[in-house]
Amino acid sequence: MIKALLLDYDGVIREIDVERTSEVIQTIGMEMDEFFEIVFGNEDIKDLIRGKLSSSEWWRIVQEHNPRLRDVGADFLWKEVFRYPVINREVLDIVREYEGKLKTGILTNAMKESVPVILEETRGYNFDLIISTATIGHIKPEPEAYLKSLDILGVQAEECLFIDDKLRNVEGARSVGMRAHVFENAGQIRTLLKRSSQV
Repeated sequence: MIKALLLDYDGVIREIDVERTSEVIQTIGMEMDEFFEIVFGNEDIKDLIRGKLSSSEWWRIVQEHNPRLRDVGADFLWKEVFRYPVINREVLDIVREYEGKLKTGILTNAMKESVPVILEETRGYNFDLIISTATIGHIKPEPEAYLKSLDILGVQAEECLFIDDKLRNVEGARSVGMRAHVFENAGQIRTLLKRSSQV
């Protein structure tokens, strides 16, 4: 019986407006794919989302390795690039629908400062927990990230349905016994809940 629904954030609940975001990034003379690869495709990002680096420390490292970004402040990334979130209200409606029937949570590979942003973007939807991996010191797909989340939710692994847009994170959740699936759409989550729980 499913007692908890745990969701990834980016890629499940939030996407970016590709066209508008691309236009923003082009203002610094870069294409979106190139920018995201430079910024998020480096190993140092792991120290940020583990909580070992502050966002300002991490950004300085990114700038040191990429001279084209030396005149670009961190605010450009957090306030401009992510200015146009696209929130999946259909997924959030499932959270609202199961309020009081299931425990619900978000587990996201993100820095500590992401939690207030998530709270703002999901205002009106009551999650039992929102975990940024930087607050627990472990990132997906490390087993400890899922085990800590289960401990906070107060459920066993087999009682938790986990949804993420990345296969490696789904496999990490499965490795500790969670019922985990790669995200397709809100309808998929509804079907999985109906099939695997008695709520």
